[in-house]
Amino acid sequence: MPSEDKWCLQNDMTFYGPGMTTALLQETPVDQLEIQMERRDIYKCIIDYAVSCGVKFEYECSVEGPVMLGNRVVGLKTAKGIEYADLVIDA
Repeated sequence: MPSEDKWCLQNDMTFYGPGMTTALLQETPVDQLEIQMERRDIYKCIIDYAVSCGVKFEYECSVEGPVMLGNRVVGLKTAKGIEYADLVIDA
């Protein structure tokens, strides 16, 4: 869980359609409140946790294609060479 200065409990929210003329209020029952965080703080929390679990991120490296084993992706061929992985996420 991130530090308490990075999140707050989500209150009722109002959504607007593209024309900004129709408002839709979402009332959240007290027993179903969720946390609300800035996107950058969510990303930092997730990335920090992933790294602590052994995930490797490779930045500023072009992907040339998948490494296949039959019909399964088992890694990536990059400009820096081949990287094998248990899980490849195309993001």
